[in-house]
Amino acid sequence: MSTERIILGNNCIFNGNPKETGLNRNVLVVGGTGSGKTVSFVEPALIETLRVTRPHNKIVILTKRELANKYIPLYKDAGFSVYDLDFSNPENGNCCYNPLAYMKSDEDISDLSHAIVMANDRKEHTNADPFWDDSSEQLQGAEIAATLMIKDKATYADVLDLHSSLKIEESGCGITTSLDSVFRRIERTAPDCYAINCWKTFKEAAPRTAKSIYVSMNSTLRAFTASIRNSMRTKPSVDFGKFADEKSILFITTSPVKKALHSLANIFVSQAISELFSIADESVSGTLPIPTDIIFDDFATGAKVADMPEKLSICRAKGIAFLGLLLQSELQLRRMYGEFGAAEIIDNCDHYVFMGGNNYETARALSLKLNVPLEDILYLPVGHIIVFRRGQKPMFSTRYDVYHDEFYKKITKEWEYKSSQRSRER
Repeated sequence: MSTERIILGNNCIFNGNPKETGLNRNVLVVGGTGSGKTVSFVEPALIETLRVTRPHNKIVILTKRELANKYIPLYKDAGFSVYDLDFSNPENGNCCYNPLAYMKSDEDISDLSHAIVMANDRKEHTNADPFWDDSSEQLQGAEIAATLMIKDKATYADVLDLHSSLKIEESGCGITTSLDSVFRRIERTAPDCYAINCWKTFKEAAPRTAKSIYVSMNSTLRAFTASIRNSMRTKPSVDFGKFADEKSILFITTSPVKKALHSLANIFVSQAISELFSIADESVSGTLPIPTDIIFDDFATGAKVADMPEKLSICRAKGIAFLGLLLQSELQLRRMYGEFGAAEIIDNCDHYVFMGGNNYETARALSLKLNVPLEDILYLPVGHIIVFRRGQKPMFSTRYDVYHDEFYKKITKEWEYKSSQRSRER
């Protein structure tokens, strides 16, 4: 095979070339826990990449570390540049996430500061005065910009060190801080720079207000654990220019239970997509040198992408596809992006696979779409699926039987043997 197919189910395997089909490669997969989303969709997609002569690059966001461990050796053997970014256990990975590696302008610093401050999901459900978030962004922007100006080969760990050293005291009608001397030195050489403008705005706060802003930022930055900071200092960042230009795969592992890591993964994945968009924009063709597919093994807990509806609407032109957005129900999508955002995401996926589930609202929406009784959706037999593909009538089928795939059986047998060996060695 020369190009990758889209494998959605038994007898539901399609040409995946958008130029030939007129369809995008975006796929929404909805199914309850244990319905087989990973083994029937994610693993066949990973295997398909290894089989073709012109593979797409992949970014795979996982909450199951064993999946990365299983496929990393295979991709290395196939000649891929393999990037392994593990937020849950950074020592396992071969690269790190250093947000400062992607700063090229003041706008980038502003965007990163906003992303870090707003990464906490609780902020979406609060009516708090936006003043606090705006002020936190000014403080964070000042710290990032100052670090980039005063330190060679700066990492975000250096920003965290600078922030930790900040002490605030009341002085007359304003405040003095332990970082005043740092910003005075910067101001002497660049009085109108971004760092100074942000710092001056922060310094206008009243003493109690400034201390509250600082404490609020401490809570926001808790996701950057000691092990993650250490990885920033000792491991290389993901080079997306190199990633886009050669046969590559990036595994990103987060945790379904360590919620503090979700915000960090959210920031990285959003920044990664923005980097790829920029690389595509700068190319003569306006698209990536090698098409890139992004797979979210558990979209609701793995990483939330900022401005996802907008990104989905333009990704095809950049050579980027969201090949797998795996969810337990459409309700999760509405919780993440609101009613209109969720609808826009669904509309921009030319492929939709329903693998069963107990969510009434999802079943009701599909029953209306199919013009069938609600119970036909709610009581869909285990292992059965419904496939929607733009321009075609819906198909009732069964989930892809990867267990009879000879390549899958071979690699799974080898993986299970190596896993049992490691268990005995322990």
